[in-house]
Amino acid sequence: MRQEQKEQVENMIKVLQHYAGGGEIESKDKSNNYFKLEHGPLWDWGETDYRIKQPVKNTCFGLTPLELLGKTIKSIAIDNYAVITEILHADSDEPQFKVLGFYLTCEQIEKKYEWVD
Repeated sequence: MRQEQKEQVENMIKVLQHYAGGGEIESKDKSNNYFKLEHGPLWDWGETDYRIKQPVKNTCFGLTPLELLGKTIKSIAIDNYAVITEILHADSDEPQFKVLGFYLTCEQIEKKYEWVD
């Protein structure tokens, strides 16, 4: 068995044991970039990647994605306010936030906007 195959099998075992012990896991189609919480896995390792659920990271301005929903931010360049009206892939590594009709990553928001309390 090659080293790469061995590592893949070891990872599969870790994920299965974690799930069997009641832990949460995430999955994504191999053609997709975003992991989502998995509630009833089919265990299709050929088409799907699985991993142990990652801890929620703080995102923009030190807040989690769900804490940002509905918050007002102010453009740095012009005197313009916007509200975060929607979140895509909130539990993924890189959620996207709808601001003024556009979907932006946290990095893009922090470059263009400032926090309004």
